[in-house]
Amino acid sequence: DRSKHGYEGSWEEHFNLFIEGKVMFGSYFNHVLPWWEAARQKDNILFVKYEDMKQDMKGVIAKLADFLQIDTDNELIDEVIEKSSFGTMANNSQTNLNWVPQKKGIPGHFRKGEIGDWRNHFSHEQTRIFDALYMERMAGTGLQFDFGNGVVLP
Repeated sequence: DRSKHGYEGSWEEHFNLFIEGKVMFGSYFNHVLPWWEAARQKDNILFVKYEDMKQDMKGVIAKLADFLQIDTDNELIDEVIEKSSFGTMANNSQTNLNWVPQKKGIPGHFRKGEIGDWRNHFSHEQTRIFDALYMERMAGTGLQFDFGNGVVLP
């Protein structure tokens, strides 16, 4: 079954399965939104997005330290930034998942670490379809993402 773990089809087929919610764990939106709705009201959860870290890692680390009530200084923040950088983690056997068997030609767990790289994979039609579905399902949820095109959705 191509909709389960071990998928062997093309990107176009996977995209269609994703849009239909026929991938592992089902619909992305049915997976994420119930958790978001329950968790966003809690004061013991800090939401951090990858895009936020790419844009202001120092600010995010300082915010995380404050949330965890950890005293920091610039030296500690700089060390955390270095050890959690994309390059460091991509080359660290404890974080890069290179030990997981991978088929030839399939990207590893770490790809480029760039915001908006999805544009190199989605066709214009796929972008249109995803944007419409995303706007429909995420409207009014308060959960927003920056997809690297300068537009924060929804």
